[in-house]
Amino acid sequence: MVDSKTVIKQVEELQILIYELLAKGCSINEHFQVGAIIEKLPPLWKDFKIYLKDLLLRLRVEDDHRKGDKGEVPVMEAKANVIETSKPKFQKNKGKKVAKNNANPHAPKGKDFMV
Repeated sequence: MVDSKTVIKQVEELQILIYELLAKGCSINEHFQVGAIIEKLPPLWKDFKIYLKDLLLRLRVEDDHRKGDKGEVPVMEAKANVIETSKPKFQKNKGKKVAKNNANPHAPKGKDFMV
């Protein structure tokens, strides 16, 4: 945001922009709208930005809990990073001696011990 205009005026301009996009058929996630307004606050409002972000997080958690109480399950997305390689991840018995006759590989070995 610009320091030459009031914050309220700038927020109103963002809201007008959002309404124009909605009128043209572009839907914008409400969380994104709120986050954009918070991020556009001037640098001097840093503490207030942190407070608003924390408040939003708490409200989302409370909303999810209330949905759970009503039997509505919030949609959870699985997020994971996948790494694909061309080499097999595990190679059976590569470079190791295989114990014969199902002998215990951890048993003590030597002349004094019977396997």
